[in-house]
Amino acid sequence: MDDPILTTGEAALLLGVSIRTVQTWIEQDVIDSWKTPGGHRRVRRSAVLALRERLIARNDEAVIPLLVLTDGESGLQPMELLRLVPNARITTCGDALSFLIEAGHQKPDVLIIEIAHSDWGRLAMLRRILQSRPLAHARIVLITTMHLEQIKIDVGDHPRMQVLPPTHSQEQLLEAISLPPQRQETGLLTYPVPTNEESRLRALEKSHVLTRGEQHELNDIVIAAAELLQMPIALVTILSSDRQWFKARHGLTVTDTPRAWAFCNYTIMQEGIFVVEDALLDQRFSSNPLVTEEPSIRFYAGIAIRDADGYPLGALCVLDRHPRSIASEQQDKLVALARLASEKIDQYAYQS
Repeated sequence: MDDPILTTGEAALLLGVSIRTVQTWIEQDVIDSWKTPGGHRRVRRSAVLALRERLIARNDEAVIPLLVLTDGESGLQPMELLRLVPNARITTCGDALSFLIEAGHQKPDVLIIEIAHSDWGRLAMLRRILQSRPLAHARIVLITTMHLEQIKIDVGDHPRMQVLPPTHSQEQLLEAISLPPQRQETGLLTYPVPTNEESRLRALEKSHVLTRGEQHELNDIVIAAAELLQMPIALVTILSSDRQWFKARHGLTVTDTPRAWAFCNYTIMQEGIFVVEDALLDQRFSSNPLVTEEPSIRFYAGIAIRDADGYPLGALCVLDRHPRSIASEQQDKLVALARLASEKIDQYAYQS
């Protein structure tokens, strides 16, 4: 069915709120619903998605949480931020440890960090933040005298990180912090969500796949997929509630993306291989940043990676920067490799 009936739990996952909140919204007709002859309320996925779009529009004026690490040496003052962003909620810290604790507790939209030249302690803290899954949504603004190239060497080049000099203008600071990062990253891209998403996420947590370090077996599988199918890029992706994580990758340097960018959202919705021969000609993907920007994906083929109970945790996929098709014998190889990846990941639950 194109527009299935959702449980309150499934609606809560789509909306990012509690089940009780969904129940209240249904009772108050905030979400379009109807009563069955037995007196039970029912709601369709289209009604939940419509409310989600209204909430996104309303959130344009929502409070923006900002966490600031400052010694005051750059002239950055909380009152200046309040003037620039009247709807900001600002917390300031004077040391890296307090900042890390507050960041983990608040999970703010924007992190503003002053880093002096050769402050290795704060650079190490920044690396931890960039690797933190709970903070993967946050925009990071660095105020420093360090050169941009040196920062890239020390912590890498991250699209969600902006660097400003201590002499920054108010306009530069406003541009760096004024947009909530998740909306800027994902825009209004929509994607399908399994009707059993709540159970799928519990299965993902049970698998421990996201908490384990790099696994050589999975790296070997993506290398084999790239070579056997003659593709420049191969990935093992894992889909959490809001991110796409590349658990193993070949031909790609980034480690994760917003979930809204994931082609694999469609892969986990079906049993067989999901193929996109030319993403620019497919309205589901033509505006996707992975297509319009680097790595400029045009071709995709993927098959779900499932746990022992059949829940899709992610996918094994191959990609190309040029339109193409995939032969039946290549599909068979991808299926076999995905089965092997599923077996490897399923072992993690028993080894943890």
